[in-house]
Amino acid sequence: MDRAFKCKYRVIRKMFNYLESDTVEFIAYDHYGFPGFAEKDTVILYLSKSKDGSHYFHQKYQYDNVYINKKGHYYSFPKFSGSESSHTIEGMTGFDKTFSDEKYDVSNLNTEAIKMYYPPKFYKIENNFAIPIKAIYLNTLTNYRLSTTFKDL
Repeated sequence: MDRAFKCKYRVIRKMFNYLESDTVEFIAYDHYGFPGFAEKDTVILYLSKSKDGSHYFHQKYQYDNVYINKKGHYYSFPKFSGSESSHTIEGMTGFDKTFSDEKYDVSNLNTEAIKMYYPPKFYKIENNFAIPIKAIYLNTLTNYRLSTTFKDL
């Protein structure tokens, strides 16, 4: 059911892996159509090497939008899977920044699900859309991802 995409991206900044060049090629799978990251200009892509080491593949649906401020610092907003503890969310610090171009339809979610996926500390709900209102720097974001999304890798 998944579609496979052969992707090639320019690497702006290497965060964890050693890559031989300033570009990386990988396979991405998606059953919703095109991968969501393809619509964005600058993203963190979470890649893994195949078991035989012959190619990279994208960790399905996992990416984060990346922005840069006037001082040259990279930041984003957190996306939550619903499995995070309230302690994890409350312990995460950030700074105020409204991402009006990012909206997530919540019309099909109940109140509890909205709080889980779009906690009020980081999102405002307006006209059935969740809009990020708090940014975090990339070191905070990657530490969060390593302790939640990718803790078992």
